[in-house]
Amino acid sequence: MLLITMSLVISTPSREKLYQYTPSFNDFDKLIYKIYDNKHIQTPLQATTNTDEYISLDPESEFDAKVDEILESKKVKDSNDKYWTLDTNIKEQTNLNIPSYYYDDKESKPELQPFDPRFTLSMYYYYINQQLSQNKQNEKSSKPSSLSRRIQNTNNIKIPFNWYDWIDMSILDNYILAPDELKPDCEILNATYDHKIVHDLQLNATLLRKGWDEAKKKDEEEKKKAEEEKVKAEEDKKKAEEEKHKQEEEAKHKQEEEAKHKQEEEEKHVQEDDKNNQQDKQEETKPESDRENKTEENKAEEKKAEEKSEEKPPNKKRHNHLTKREEELLKNLKDVQPSSEWCLSNSQLSESHNDDHKQHPGFNVFKTPGRTTPQKGKIIGKSYMYSYAPPPSSIIFLTESGSYTVDIDSNLRLLNNQIPEDYIAQTKLKKIDILKEFGKLTKNHPADTNKVMNEYSYTIAESDFDVNCDAIVHEYNKKLENGVILTDKEQRYHESLKYSIYKVANGGPTKYFDEARLLGTDHGDHYDWRFFNGMLLGTTEQTLTLHRLIRAWLSFTRKNGITTWIAHGSLLSWYWNGVAFPWDNDIDVQVPIMDLHKLSLNFNQTLIVEDPKDGFGRYFVDCGTFLSLRERGNGLNTIDARFIDIDTGMYIDITALALSNTKPPDYYLEKLPENFKKDENNWKAANEVLQIYNCRNNHFTPYEDLSPLMKTIVEGEFGYIPKRFSNILSTEYKHGLSSDTFEKHVFIPKLRLWIKEEDLFYYLKDRKKWIQYHTSDNQEDATSYELTTEERLKLKEGKNPYQDQYLFKLTKHQLDKISTFNYDDITDLLLKDEILLAYLTSREFTSFHENEIMKLTWGKNTAELILKQKDFQPLQYEPFLYKLRNEFETFDSRITNLKELTDYFQSGIQFDPFVITETDYGL
Repeated sequence: MLLITMSLVISTPSREKLYQYTPSFNDFDKLIYKIYDNKHIQTPLQATTNTDEYISLDPESEFDAKVDEILESKKVKDSNDKYWTLDTNIKEQTNLNIPSYYYDDKESKPELQPFDPRFTLSMYYYYINQQLSQNKQNEKSSKPSSLSRRIQNTNNIKIPFNWYDWIDMSILDNYILAPDELKPDCEILNATYDHKIVHDLQLNATLLRKGWDEAKKKDEEEKKKAEEEKVKAEEDKKKAEEEKHKQEEEAKHKQEEEAKHKQEEEEKHVQEDDKNNQQDKQEETKPESDRENKTEENKAEEKKAEEKSEEKPPNKKRHNHLTKREEELLKNLKDVQPSSEWCLSNSQLSESHNDDHKQHPGFNVFKTPGRTTPQKGKIIGKSYMYSYAPPPSSIIFLTESGSYTVDIDSNLRLLNNQIPEDYIAQTKLKKIDILKEFGKLTKNHPADTNKVMNEYSYTIAESDFDVNCDAIVHEYNKKLENGVILTDKEQRYHESLKYSIYKVANGGPTKYFDEARLLGTDHGDHYDWRFFNGMLLGTTEQTLTLHRLIRAWLSFTRKNGITTWIAHGSLLSWYWNGVAFPWDNDIDVQVPIMDLHKLSLNFNQTLIVEDPKDGFGRYFVDCGTFLSLRERGNGLNTIDARFIDIDTGMYIDITALALSNTKPPDYYLEKLPENFKKDENNWKAANEVLQIYNCRNNHFTPYEDLSPLMKTIVEGEFGYIPKRFSNILSTEYKHGLSSDTFEKHVFIPKLRLWIKEEDLFYYLKDRKKWIQYHTSDNQEDATSYELTTEERLKLKEGKNPYQDQYLFKLTKHQLDKISTFNYDDITDLLLKDEILLAYLTSREFTSFHENEIMKLTWGKNTAELILKQKDFQPLQYEPFLYKLRNEFETFDSRITNLKELTDYFQSGIQFDPFVITETDYGL
């Protein structure tokens, strides 16, 4: 953080235009000016006035005023309405027309109804309000005087529930509405043929890599050979010159000797020559034989070396330079499972099968299919939810202050459960507004606030990191022996613990969580297979979903008494600016092991509904079975629980920290007392002395770094962070707190945002073109500042041609220049719409976070700052409304389209058999 401070100091101009402005300095600004240069903060107005009044300089406020001007000027020229995502308030599009088949007696009800969370939620808010009011009437005689007694009535509320009303299953419409004789069976979902296609692509990728490696190797060998030949030529030349000089000296000496002893030497020479000739003949035979043997040995050694070279695996360094796409394609692909192992045709459904659906799509998935394609994965997940998924154990509806909890009493859909008809009869209305119905509920029946955590500082009990599962099972067994009837949740929890203990002791647990395993890629592992709705990697939808996921998790846990904190990369991103890294595609949180048990007992398989004033998200809590295992084990269950967005399948990984029998890193063992006797078979004792706790992925954290937790705001929502977050991050990320370049992004302190290196590359390359392009009335006709094909090829020279992401890597000189950007530089950078929108949606919150992190960095208490701050509204647009707007659809248009589809099938028109085609195998 000190590096950030210095960066800001360097980048702040010594003088900027002075103007009259009400001071609005935050602590970060004050710190900089007080320490480094405060002479220009207050300047007498003697040049313009006779008063002794002073003006204050606030460069950031002036900058923000310019940014607002840029936005307004862009809006004037904006014919495509590109800036509608800036308004994240849920204040419009909340009022829906009720479909006419609910009140028109002449119109028969359809088999299917379009999904819209606003319609579902508003009907259930109405229904819960009615049920609570009825309970209140029935209990008038007892005259409940306490709020808690009335709130407890929500636990007696039971509502009908069918997944069809809560998830968009429109991908199944064609199959469900088709005549029985034309409906496909499970074979249409078989991915065997797709597996062959991906295998061929894998082979092509292997050949591609082999060709690249061979070409590179040949080029390197040719260069090496040329260098060796050059060195040899120089050595031969030098040797030849020395030999020539030697021969000349010998010839001269020989002539002198011959002149002096001509006659005598001639006779002697003749005799010696005869003798030497005979010896030479003998010697010439032996060396020649030796040379031949040596040559044969060399040939054998060279052949052996070549064979050994061919056996060597690809060079590791070269392998690491493959693109992500190549790496994904090169991974081993497991065989797909036959559809008969996880799917039943309509004719195979038993007569007792009851899911409140008269019609089925022809195929009915009852368990995870293994690897498949993205498109088939979407259909498979929806088929499971339509035909076989059990209902949630309960539903929790979140509010600003607390929550409502209801149970399930049937699987009836809105089309069959009479709630819409009752609403129309009671209100005489043909419209319904989700916010109005929610407002009536919260006004008439206050939400449960008994478990809400509002403390600024929360001390975690050390005992919360150690749970005796055997003792819990024993206590439940005693209750059952004494005739105590367990609740459904207690019974499921009890059975889960018993099964966990058994499996851990007998061969190890199987994998609990099933992801959307896609052919040719591991990106599907970021989605739960049941709710998978397509790949969102790198899209706006992914950003919107992740933002809502973390907000909903923090809201749910805080309002229901579950201790949790953000961890790993999520904690690091909070440190920098309070929001997620733009390149992140996952979220990590941790809980003490005791709170994992609380989560499993009270909330496992629960559906969590977002506060409708924030959005319409629905999230599923899924806790793993094997709670008793606190070591890594076979590595199949490093994640303890997940918080899943049911619209996309994206999730938050939840891991528990516990006192375990896992050996800690050596730097912890060095802290053990000298008289402590280590036991290689019992590391739990050492961990207890050291007060360190770990998850099943062997991440250790000292208790003194964790507790007490401090209240903060994450992505605009209240949450908690560990006391010594900087210690934890420094241990986990060596340069995480100081490196402002990562994952092709650069942190710009003045924006408090991570900006793509590619954008900064183009901005520095030709700022004039950048400005012209992003201020043009019509960018399609404007001259692009991006590299041409020829320029890209030139930039690729000497680099792996499949690694475009490295084309824009900035040099140290460029990074130094960026670190000195002033506000004028930043203003021009913001001319690009994507950067402008990112700044405008986050500036209020990141400014708050900047103030908070500076206080924490200097050891100041932030209680006053946090406790007086209200919730920030969501920083990102509501995902469902975003999708609706992009698809140019409304609830009314979806109803009309579904009616037309129904009429089409009923008309008896012949059509081609259903075929699921894949244009993109997720590669």
